[in-house]
Amino acid sequence: MSKESEDEELAQLIEPCLARYKLSFPDATPEEISLYKPRYMMLLRMQKRHEVYFSTSNTPSKFSVAEILHNEISKFFSQGMLQASVNFAALANAAVHSRLNILPEDYPLEHMREQIALDFAFTPCQKSSKLIRVFAAPGDAESVLKVLDFDSQDLRDPYRHMKYFKFMIRTPSNDLSAFFERAKTAALAGETRAFTVLGIHLEDMELIDRRHKKSQAMAFTFFTHHFVLCIAREGFRVYQSWGGLGYGLNEYLTLNGTRLRDWAEAVEFLKNFKLLSQPQTHWTQAINNAYEHCFEINMLEMCGDGKPGDPIVPVYRPWVQVVEYKDVKASDVTKFTWS
Repeated sequence: MSKESEDEELAQLIEPCLARYKLSFPDATPEEISLYKPRYMMLLRMQKRHEVYFSTSNTPSKFSVAEILHNEISKFFSQGMLQASVNFAALANAAVHSRLNILPEDYPLEHMREQIALDFAFTPCQKSSKLIRVFAAPGDAESVLKVLDFDSQDLRDPYRHMKYFKFMIRTPSNDLSAFFERAKTAALAGETRAFTVLGIHLEDMELIDRRHKKSQAMAFTFFTHHFVLCIAREGFRVYQSWGGLGYGLNEYLTLNGTRLRDWAEAVEFLKNFKLLSQPQTHWTQAINNAYEHCFEINMLEMCGDGKPGDPIVPVYRPWVQVVEYKDVKASDVTKFTWS
């Protein structure tokens, strides 16, 4: 089936979704309701894409470290998004006190939990990436704190964005394929069959540069995206979310986006990501297709006049950083205890 025919089929399913939205928000105007069409289309495409991949050819062992990690993440969301956010806040509080045992006093007070749900939501890609990397990090509180602080360094530092930009300027962009191939080789070699977790940052250098200089228009949508690849003997998984009108990590889990993928899919994923890692004079259809393949978001549908998001940044200047966690053990993944 062509993409056009598939979109026509999915479009017929959107109206009931919009009808349910109108019931939930009866005061919403037709214009406001129409802004949600791209999001519903994205979720339907994601569901259709991943539901056809139920295969027994690469069924994971329930005792593999990769599967233990996947089960821990699934369990983290088993009581809903609010409780997951509260638990993550408690985990961070424990780590600040150099503990991996989460105690009752680490949990936020009841009246603070709605705000905590906003602060620790798993829709922003950075938060979802941190959650996976926190579980993959070595089994000590210092390593957990390093993950929690990695993206922002010191949040109280008013110059943190400038420092991060300077770091990007002087640091070459990483080649994800090289990291992935090394992880795959480790996963398939000998009896050890090491499990590797890669935290990937695709950064929008153009908008970061504009923010740094404060001299050009900023009303554009960032294409910045943080996500995690987990590479094991049986294949690889992708863990991600996309903020705003995209999807949360809990939705990505529910829609089977985190399914086990085979090596043939890895080739396609890396080919598309290689295109995303190369600078271009502007956002092209080829970049858009590669972005949707890797991250499930059609930016041309989401961004621009009359669409939910601001226009796409006019110059495509990507920068990639890969954070590598080698030979992750089951003891690393299960390091937290909850009281």
